[in-house]
Amino acid sequence: MKDVFTEIFSKEFSVKVVGVEVDTGVAGEPWEEDVLEGARNRARAALGDADYGVGIEAGILNSFGEILGVQYCVIVDQKGAMTTGHGPGFRFPPKVLREIENGKNVSDAMETLTGIKEIGRKAGAVAYLTKGIMDRKELTRIAVLMAMVPRIRKDLY
Repeated sequence: MKDVFTEIFSKEFSVKVVGVEVDTGVAGEPWEEDVLEGARNRARAALGDADYGVGIEAGILNSFGEILGVQYCVIVDQKGAMTTGHGPGFRFPPKVLREIENGKNVSDAMETLTGIKEIGRKAGAVAYLTKGIMDRKELTRIAVLMAMVPRIRKDLY
């Protein structure tokens, strides 16, 4: 996230990004619209006195019959304007998907498959599934960048 803000604003402003723990207000493994709602709730709760509050939420989305892991990002400013984006979606292996559908969270289901504890707090499921071609940080960066599009090209929005 810091990379995106630095790239966009560093020529004009000093960029400071501070991570805060906030409540999502949604289930631990959000599905469908709860993924976006969790990102919105995080953004609002993170704003405080900052210029922007950024909320990122990973979850599960049914996209035209495919169950995908996605990350949504919502950015809110002091005026209350919100912009939204999400990163690429990816399929889970059938074994992991069955465990998720039976109530297990992605991190625990992926740990069962990989043996990597708290994989979601490390490189993420996407890093394991892509053999390191993409990791959680890059997936998040893309979601944040997509949420910034209307702020980058204000002249078009």
